[in-house]
Amino acid sequence: MKPREKSESVDQPHYDSVMKIRGKLYSAIFIILSLLFSCVSMEKKTTIWQDYMDDTIGEEPLQLHYEAYGEGNPIIFLHGLGGTLYTWRHLVGPLAPHYRLIVFDLKGAGKSPKPFDDKYSMFDQAELIYRFIRQNDLHDLTLVGHSIGGGVALLVALKLSQQTPSRLSRMILIDTVSYPQKLPVVIRMLRMPLVGWLGLYLIPDKTKVQNMMESMYYDDSKINPEDVEAYAAPLSLPGAKYALRQTARQIIPDNIDEIIGTYPRIKVPTLIIWGREDKIIPLENGVRLHHAISTSQLVVIERCGHDPPDERPEEVEAAIGKFLANHGHLFQ
Repeated sequence: MKPREKSESVDQPHYDSVMKIRGKLYSAIFIILSLLFSCVSMEKKTTIWQDYMDDTIGEEPLQLHYEAYGEGNPIIFLHGLGGTLYTWRHLVGPLAPHYRLIVFDLKGAGKSPKPFDDKYSMFDQAELIYRFIRQNDLHDLTLVGHSIGGGVALLVALKLSQQTPSRLSRMILIDTVSYPQKLPVVIRMLRMPLVGWLGLYLIPDKTKVQNMMESMYYDDSKINPEDVEAYAAPLSLPGAKYALRQTARQIIPDNIDEIIGTYPRIKVPTLIIWGREDKIIPLENGVRLHHAISTSQLVVIERCGHDPPDERPEEVEAAIGKFLANHGHLFQ
């Protein structure tokens, strides 16, 4: 018996109809989601510079997660976007015998709270750190910040210089957010109403972290699976992806030119560390910041990208140790 030939002609019109309906449905969903996220973005009011400096933020008390090591004069560490206190792991051993290290997870990162609100600007982060300093009556303080954490440290320093200048003694800024610039592709995508949401929820966390680290490193061979795992794990926590996207949306303040004009008010000794091959925040920003802060010194790390604490920890430790030894702290 001759085998019956498969016929596609009978089902094809029905199949085409189903595919057209499905395509229209997907398009409608995409449009609705885009409108939804756009409306959410438009309705939320973010914190501004004047609110922060005038103590009129009015945010509910929020306790950030931190780890403390050692005894002595305090050093506060603040990580960058997508990071956690894990960023500073290489510095704990060398510094803890000499100082009290206070290593933070910023709001929305690591083990810190991740509320579904709109308070993820650098002003909001700085206010939380500022309140911690006041509540714990910290003096002879050193602030250390990387990337966004450096921008937060700058804001805290500016507020301390205005309200309680005796508390802050030194500052260390590493590849710091400080001037207007073209945003990296990953941040531009996170800020997009629909694309950012899809990327965060559809791309595996380890893949996102691996790609981000590759964009930050000069030498990809220094990236190891343990570090990828450590940075990816917190992204699975409730609210983590929302917080990451909100932080990216608010990364550059609208009135940054006004803030830039206040940098010369900073009069404490300041160490600025920069990776020469930084493709996220170019070295020229570090040079400009060095010129703006008269009490600063600039250390450039060769063959290093945007993340010196992870990529070149030995050089970072040496630069910080020398700086602290030269500015009132014993370090050997």
